[in-house]
Amino acid sequence: TAVEFRNRVNRMTGLQLPPGVVFEHPTPVALAARISDELAERDWALAEPAEHERAEEETGAPAAAAEGETGAGMFRALFRQAVEDDRYGAFLDVLADAAAFRPQFASPEACTDRLDPVLLAGGPVDRAEGRAVLVGCTGTAANGGPHEFLRLSTSFQERRDFLAVPLPGYGTGTGRSAALLPADLDTALDAQAQAVLRAAGDAPVVLLGHSGGALLAHELAFRLERAHGVKPAGIVLVDPYPPGHQEPIEVWSRQLGEGLFAGELEPMSDARLLAMGRYARFLGGPRPGRSSAPVLLVRASEPLGDWPAEGGDWRAHWDLPHTVADVPG
Repeated sequence: TAVEFRNRVNRMTGLQLPPGVVFEHPTPVALAARISDELAERDWALAEPAEHERAEEETGAPAAAAEGETGAGMFRALFRQAVEDDRYGAFLDVLADAAAFRPQFASPEACTDRLDPVLLAGGPVDRAEGRAVLVGCTGTAANGGPHEFLRLSTSFQERRDFLAVPLPGYGTGTGRSAALLPADLDTALDAQAQAVLRAAGDAPVVLLGHSGGALLAHELAFRLERAHGVKPAGIVLVDPYPPGHQEPIEVWSRQLGEGLFAGELEPMSDARLLAMGRYARFLGGPRPGRSSAPVLLVRASEPLGDWPAEGGDWRAHWDLPHTVADVPG
């Protein structure tokens, strides 16, 4: 697996590459350049791997490491306690408030993340003119990234190009646990839009997102139209819960929080948790515009957890015109 490969590279070099490094650098040339850059910063010295890295190599699973090595810290510990106390939503507010004290960027050019979309699946060699490129919009979770779309992308191998665009502020592709946070959502969307347009070229683009990533996919579509003069060919929204329709998120907050910890490839860093809080604040209220691109709303047919009898409709919702597809699960 990608994580096992990363563990082996870390063991051989003494580097501390993050678990997502293979997804962030999908070609051998790109990955080799990243490793070379990291080694050059250390004058090409191959350090003895840490004890926890040897344990990862032997067991194939991430082992506990010192706080300074993982980037995890106080906010992760507090977040775990908040999840156990059913205070998930309240702690997102804490993260959002604390994120205001992080360094910010106010223009796409000042973004410190590498936002080049990751190619997860390639279409046929003889691509038909006008064949749309599918672009997955990474969600806001602190443990998220392009790897969110790995399983889905396998269905498109040799059928359609499937890219995944990272979200600014999470340190993607930089080798650093911290990155500048966007000063506002439009700045983040402009940085993503530029990266998507470079990667897609003249091909039509279909944007796809899940949960918070679905909200971001629609916002990116609107930003592409309004600020960049490009209308996406379509938007696929999987289980979105926009502002005003978030009762299911509140009811299932404990399951969602526990899912974040269960899905860790390595402990969530405080920097990434603060980025999650920043985007939760960005998406917490109504947005000014709507995309004119056609929307497909994909909804789960079963609730994530128990649902109160007096509750309303738990299914994902979208206020704007759309086509609905209910899927099993």
